[in-house]
Amino acid sequence: MLLEGRVIGLVEDDPVMGESLVQGLSLEGSRVEWWKSVDEAKRGIGIVRPDLVICDMRLPDGRGDQLFFDLAHKLALPPFFFITAFGDIDQAVAVMRAGAADYTTKPFDLVSFIDRAKALIQRGASVQN
Repeated sequence: MLLEGRVIGLVEDDPVMGESLVQGLSLEGSRVEWWKSVDEAKRGIGIVRPDLVICDMRLPDGRGDQLFFDLAHKLALPPFFFITAFGDIDQAVAVMRAGAADYTTKPFDLVSFIDRAKALIQRGASVQN
């Protein structure tokens, strides 16, 4: 299992979506650190150093893309996989050009989503080696 023993950071304020992702990723063997705001994620990502960050775009205290841009200037970031219920092409292009690993809109099929997360972690691990 590609997610076994991996740490995944989840930045998601919606309790239903968050619980679903935590459960699905945990069943694949990963440890999920769940942050519900930009502020929590800023503190947590630097401490936890996850293998992958799954990040919602709209959060109660800011935007996921701004979190990504802010942290990119301070840390060597893991792959960022953006999720949003309010996707737009310009936003997707901007974060992908800035170095995000992937971007998808909600709702999505959990099995396909987890497959994409596995691929991102595998690709990230091969870049580090």
